[in-house]
Amino acid sequence: MILQLICGILIMALSLSLFFVLRYMRKHQTRNDEGTQKA
Repeated sequence: MILQLICGILIMALSLSLFFVLRYMRKHQTRNDEGTQKA
């Protein structure tokens, strides 16, 4: 049961971080499209 709780928290944290990263990338994609492709 403890393992399930830890796994659930990890999955939630990963999905939240992915969501914020995608939002951040979308915000800066239009300004510096070539820069993001290089990196």
